[in-house]
Amino acid sequence: MHFRFAVVKRSLLRSGEPLRSFSGGLLVRPMFGGWNAGGPLMRLDVFDNFLRLEARSRILRWVTPTWEIHFRDVAEVQAIGSNRGVRLRTESGDGIIFRTVQREQLLQELTKLGLNVIAQPLRVR
Repeated sequence: MHFRFAVVKRSLLRSGEPLRSFSGGLLVRPMFGGWNAGGPLMRLDVFDNFLRLEARSRILRWVTPTWEIHFRDVAEVQAIGSNRGVRLRTESGDGIIFRTVQREQLLQELTKLGLNVIAQPLRVR
């Protein structure tokens, strides 16, 4: 993969229970092709210094990667589209789009934790 998001089999960042969890879907657009998991198949866990994105079902975890990223590696969090998308982008420009009906709550939580959040949605065509 072409992402600085760490794809992990066993977490090195475990630090107890997440501060908040959000259900949703995922769109990944790597250099060749893409990967999509519709909602609510994925879960974004917010910890005090990192994010974890993984499948909600144990069965799906066998075929979908788990991503973890430290806050220091998140360059920008941007609202995307009319009502659900949130793009997490690294300094290199790599990123993912997490789609959730709880977008406003997610953006507020990440703002409270000090991430660079752009709440004005970027229009997509």
